[in-house]
Amino acid sequence: MEGHPIPQDVTGFQFKLIGSMTVKQFAYLACGSIMAWIFLSLPFFALIKFPLVLFFFLLGFSLAFIPIEGRPMDLLFSYFIKALFTPNQYIYRKTGGQLIPPLAHVSLQQTSKGVMPLPKEKLQAFLKTVPKSKNKLDQKEEVFFDSIFSLLGTSAKIITVEEEQPEEKTSEDEIKRKAMLEKEALLIKQQLEQAKTQEEEQQTPAISSSAHERVLALEKQLNEVLTQRQQLEQQILSLQKKLSFQKQPLYTPTIAKGETTASARKIPKEMGTKVGVPIVPDDVPNLITGVVKDPRGNVLPNILVEIKDKEGNPARAFKTNGLGQFASSTPLLNGVYTIIFEDLKGEHKFDAIELAANGGVLMPLEIRSSDAREELRKSLFS
Repeated sequence: MEGHPIPQDVTGFQFKLIGSMTVKQFAYLACGSIMAWIFLSLPFFALIKFPLVLFFFLLGFSLAFIPIEGRPMDLLFSYFIKALFTPNQYIYRKTGGQLIPPLAHVSLQQTSKGVMPLPKEKLQAFLKTVPKSKNKLDQKEEVFFDSIFSLLGTSAKIITVEEEQPEEKTSEDEIKRKAMLEKEALLIKQQLEQAKTQEEEQQTPAISSSAHERVLALEKQLNEVLTQRQQLEQQILSLQKKLSFQKQPLYTPTIAKGETTASARKIPKEMGTKVGVPIVPDDVPNLITGVVKDPRGNVLPNILVEIKDKEGNPARAFKTNGLGQFASSTPLLNGVYTIIFEDLKGEHKFDAIELAANGGVLMPLEIRSSDAREELRKSLFS
């Protein structure tokens, strides 16, 4: 068993025959040589036979040893064939509204010049006096708001602000800011309706043009506020994912005392041969060794073992051998480490283990997995 002091791609390992030649390269070279020999043996005219022989030999040699821009030639051929049958032209069809461009951060206190917010009671009384006749501008406005609020998952006529109480203090500011943006969007919408009404009442062309510019400015401001709200929602989702990952339980191994059903335990030296842990020198400090088994005591080979430091950076990565054993080839630095086990087949589950390396000799670990059969047994007899 060979350990990897630095994390490597252990799942995409390729066997090598001679030097750095892999089995795949040898197969390409052999196929090209065989095709060249076949055409050389055929009774063809020399001007046809020798170019074909040279073509197949060079093709096999190129597929095996000549990369293009750091990629194998066979991979580029597969991408080229795939691109031939993949559509590369798309037709945009507008379904209503305007697209919200990704704008930069805009201050929450930014308001349009010359627009003063009105009290809610006065605004409602004023809106009741407005005639309900619709024109082309009203229809354009309805399409605009319907498209925006359909993206937000709310109706254009009924706007409700729901604030969820966060469980962690890290997301309180984002949620408060989201609520402020919702209120500001509602206020800008009301101001936009007021400006729209004033634009319809103006008869002078100059005043009507200024009112129209005011409507456009309010629409732009509303787009900016809604864009900020969408960005805040994405930040809140990412924070919730980080918090859920940090809440993953970590288990500290305990000293083995007779038979136990713990998911991880430390094995004393006198019990190492009986349990099946690998044999390593006793005088090497901070050397992590152990064995991985299923709930019934059977060893599990080809289990990926990854060791991360306190900051979450990978320190070691290796697989268990045919006996389910694993061992780090070099000692670790002093500190607290988290050991993560992963079954590439997805049949077994493991708990993350926290281990402290303080410069002494570490006892081997016995890791027990949890599979569907064990979960069924617990559900029946618990």
